[in-house]
Amino acid sequence: MENRSSLIKDLESLLGQERVVSHPTELLVYECDGLTLSKHGADAVVLPETTEEVSEIVQCCQRHETPFLARGSGTGLSGGAVAAEGGIIIQMSRMANILEIDYNDEVAVVQPGVINLHLSDATRPEGYHYAPDPASQKACTIGGNVAEVRRHHKPCPRTDGGHARRRNRQIWGAI
Repeated sequence: MENRSSLIKDLESLLGQERVVSHPTELLVYECDGLTLSKHGADAVVLPETTEEVSEIVQCCQRHETPFLARGSGTGLSGGAVAAEGGIIIQMSRMANILEIDYNDEVAVVQPGVINLHLSDATRPEGYHYAPDPASQKACTIGGNVAEVRRHHKPCPRTDGGHARRRNRQIWGAI
């Protein structure tokens, strides 16, 4: 328990108290993903806004020998967004920017919290549509898509896991 308190203090010093969720009642929201039959509690949830903050959070967890995992929207059905061993959930929802779209190389550079539909909306004028699962486009994040691909499948050689469709052909690109 002392290690948990020390870890939470360190995380709060990195992010501020408002971006560290550690009260047991507030953590209930994060104990499962779309599959509500399997519930596991995290010690805390952190809300980073930059890549640098994610790096600092991971280093803090390593110093405290605490497991961590990244979470998108938590809409999956495989338990991938659940802290099965306790530890820290790194909630990526505040990292939701499309950084670059390169139509020549057919690559979009995005932060993990980008909602799938937002990428489709941004690329639609050029004839693209990001569609790993069209039924859940309004809720799922690209970071969650990549996490699921890495967890369950071997990625395509040219990708980190994501894909888009253009005129009946698949376009693979780094996400």
